Amino acid sequence: MNKSNIIMIGMPSSGKTTVGSLLSDKTGKSFLDTDHLLQSITGLSPRDYVISHGLEKFLEIQEKVIMDLSVENSIIATGGGVIYSKEAMEHLKKNGIVVYLKTDFEILENRVAQDRKLARKDGKSFYDTYLERIPLYENYGDILIECKEKPSSEISEEILNIIQSDNIL
Repeated sequence: MNKSNIIMIGMPSSGKTTVGSLLSDKTGKSFLDTDHLLQSITGLSPRDYVISHGLEKFLEIQEKVIMDLSVENSIIATGGGVIYSKEAMEHLKKNGIVVYLKTDFEILENRVAQDRKLARKDGKSFYDTYLERIPLYENYGDILIECKEKPSSEISEEILNIIQSDNIL
């Protein structure tokens, strides 16, 4: 495999799926959402899987789904907790460019539904999870995009411009 993939990382509700889908449309690359792939394998949404089997089992199966990926020329939207697996992130980075969609906490908080079950460790609050993950996202991201209140179309254009101008892929 070569580094032909664009991998989206970031907090839940940061826009990975929406921006990834737009990038797919603009580039002609295939689009893959690992949360959707996990759901097709387990028959459960990530939220329901966490409720039924617990966070640790969820993170294990998420890692397995990522490690089993063997795709080229694709846009991959990952689950927000993928950064907890060093092996999964190394696998993704080996096969593509990782784009971190950095989104302010206040914006995420407004987007996340009250009942949404996120992959949190030890019952931490959403804010604690946010603070814990930021350095991991920053560590693994090859490109950092400050999303702020930008429309998804503008974010996808920004990513495309960076990739094309820097001749990354």
